[in-house]
Amino acid sequence: MIVRFEKVDKVVIKELEGTLNRLNIPLDAVVVKKQPKPIPASRESYIRPLIGGIKIVQPPSHGKCTLGFVAKRNGVRGFVTAAHCVDKYGDVYQPTEDPYYRVGTVVIKSSSRNSDSAWVRIEGVSSDFRIYNQYNTANHYSVFSKMYSQTEGMRVCKGGITTGETCGVIVDADYDNLPVPIYGWLDNQIEATFRSSQGDSGAAVYYSPLDSWVVNWCISTYGVTCKDIYGVVNSYLSAYPYYSYYSPIGNVEADLGYLDVNG
Repeated sequence: MIVRFEKVDKVVIKELEGTLNRLNIPLDAVVVKKQPKPIPASRESYIRPLIGGIKIVQPPSHGKCTLGFVAKRNGVRGFVTAAHCVDKYGDVYQPTEDPYYRVGTVVIKSSSRNSDSAWVRIEGVSSDFRIYNQYNTANHYSVFSKMYSQTEGMRVCKGGITTGETCGVIVDADYDNLPVPIYGWLDNQIEATFRSSQGDSGAAVYYSPLDSWVVNWCISTYGVTCKDIYGVVNSYLSAYPYYSYYSPIGNVEADLGYLDVNG
């Protein structure tokens, strides 16, 4: 077992020894290391509490992807990402593979043509119902609700670790026979004109609430606009980088169950 502290001194060591004795953990089974508190610099940094729009990994079979959004399922806190990014029952880390950076276990992985989605139970780390705000990293977006009714012409944005926040409009709200790499075929997906690339998979698709009073309330309450969840990114067109696809939130919940996105 490795235990890291920002400051290591005699007081810390004594308190740790007392805790280990109460837990019946041998002292020689523990390694104490000093680690300065990391300062989040980007979406790929170590970020706690966990929020949407940051880097996650599940080695060895999967590379880096994006944490979509934090959501409770049956009262248990976890987060949603793309199914093709993870294996069921596997460990997930943020931002890199290290026992210290483990953040949860994949509990549910979609297996239908509804969505490319998975729910990861958060274990041992803090989380918040927010999405990374690259324009003000001291005040991230708060999640307000979910948008089930999505039609062509609506504006949407996504926040992924590779291309950041990009926005566009929905051009097809019922796209069938969509091939998703290493996953399969999906129906009733949404095509939109925002840019995405490898690593953005799993990113939340969102937009500000359509009611102006909600927007004003969010700014007054949180000091930043809230976002409604529209879905999660699953793929993009490499030949046409400004066309991307995502699984709408209704389809995601059809596979994962009801998701409470703001606690």
